[in-house]
Amino acid sequence: MHCAVIDIGSNTIRLCLYNWDGQQIQTLFSKKETVGLVGYVKNGTLSQKGIQSCINTLQAFKELAQNFKPDAFLVFATASLRNIENTDQALRQIKEATGIEVDVILGREEARLDFVGATQATDMSEGLLVDIGGGSIELVSFQNHVMQFATSIDVGSLSLFTKHVELFFPDKFERHEIKKEVKQKLMEIPELQNQSFHTICGVGGTIRNTGKLYNFAHSLGNTNRIYPASAVKDFLKRFKNPDKEALQFLLRVAPDRVHTIVPGMLALQVIIRYFGVQEIQVSPFGVREGYLFDRILKGGTPNAQS
Repeated sequence: MHCAVIDIGSNTIRLCLYNWDGQQIQTLFSKKETVGLVGYVKNGTLSQKGIQSCINTLQAFKELAQNFKPDAFLVFATASLRNIENTDQALRQIKEATGIEVDVILGREEARLDFVGATQATDMSEGLLVDIGGGSIELVSFQNHVMQFATSIDVGSLSLFTKHVELFFPDKFERHEIKKEVKQKLMEIPELQNQSFHTICGVGGTIRNTGKLYNFAHSLGNTNRIYPASAVKDFLKRFKNPDKEALQFLLRVAPDRVHTIVPGMLALQVIIRYFGVQEIQVSPFGVREGYLFDRILKGGTPNAQS
């Protein structure tokens, strides 16, 4: 069974094609476009140019997916379309132009689907799942493989960049403001106050690309999915006043995240300190795979195969 899933995020729109044989899910194909929809939001409204950029990408991805003749074709949006005031207008225009009905999932539901997807591909039984996306951050605490609490906060790597950063990299004051906002959001979650977690189960662009940077810096293979929490502090120090070498380092590993990786890392550093995290374990699966499991494969016992 072949399934195509399109995830409309605040920073990127991604198409993934999966194969499901009744026991295992395997990623066959993945393509993304950095659209940066949150950058088109002004006064809470997604501009017509932003809607059109979304439409153009969805139409191209729909045509690409149809070449594979998938048995299922799913399209969903996260903070990109739920955190705007003209959601209905955007959905209507997308449907009229492409024929696609987009499922906009709520923040807590996104967190739950993150957990459903991510825990299929890791052996963690307890900890804190963190997904730092472009427009939101999802947090899920879990024990004995069971979700205890899930929530979403309405800040992300791209929205933090757009709101706080004037040039390309945040200066000292902008870094302070980013960390201050993220910490305030965490303090507003009573269910997670005074809790500590040794290990984060991480998904999303910021955490995955930080892992790639760590692997590249330490000459580790791409299969390594664990890095110390202290690596985030080290990278933030390295990118505080980035020279040519630091910029080349970023461009080699995460060229499409150059402007958002530091705001995302600052958010991650706040989370690390707030919960006393020592280690980060990256899951290759997240909300897309969770959405697929939940909407199509529910009832099975899938084993992840990335």
